Amino acid sequence: GYNAKRQLTTQQPLFKRTGAYEPNAYGIAAEGIKKVQAIAEKWNNANDTIQYTTAKANYESGVLDIVNRAVNDPEYNNSEAYFKELDELKKDNLKGFTNRSVQARATLDFDYGNQVAQIKIGNIYKKKAIEIGQVSTFRLLDLEKSNYATAPDEKGKIASATKMRDIISAQVKAGIFGTKAGEKLYNDSIKEAQVAIKDNKDLKKKQEKEIRSEERRVGKECRSRWSP
Repeated sequence: GYNAKRQLTTQQPLFKRTGAYEPNAYGIAAEGIKKVQAIAEKWNNANDTIQYTTAKANYESGVLDIVNRAVNDPEYNNSEAYFKELDELKKDNLKGFTNRSVQARATLDFDYGNQVAQIKIGNIYKKKAIEIGQVSTFRLLDLEKSNYATAPDEKGKIASATKMRDIISAQVKAGIFGTKAGEKLYNDSIKEAQVAIKDNKDLKKKQEKEIRSEERRVGKECRSRWSP
């Protein structure tokens, strides 16, 4: 009789079993996924590199600008303001990272960069403070050298010399001068004051001599006029 199961058909089946002679569909799909993942990983790596190098370049140019402005700053005690700028610069350039590990690496780099920049800025302002302190010290010493040179007695000279030593000692403690430099400055100041005393005496003698000479000249003129 007629058997429907043996009926021939030209339609393709909806699902087909794969045999040893056919490609593995799952293997093809897996390979495709690997390729997509590889492309995505390359893009992520490239994106991480771009974000890191851009942030670092912006950070380093910002540090350079801050240090240069510190060098040209007329103030001598303004370092804290630039330290705050460095902290803000670091925070701003750590924004926008999509990869936490890359951000962590940038954080370490920027922390180290800030430490180096703070040392530079600290040294810049220390040098400025020393220069200001030295100028102020020299002005005070010039005043005391003048007082020493014009002192009416030995007591006045001792008082001025003591003030000079106190001025220099305070600056040595503040780090404006070293111990040896401070001692030399004191000795030089005393010598200069003593030279000034001698110069004052010489000037006074010269003036007295000129006065006596003028008196003699006037006296001669008067006598010549009064003589018969």
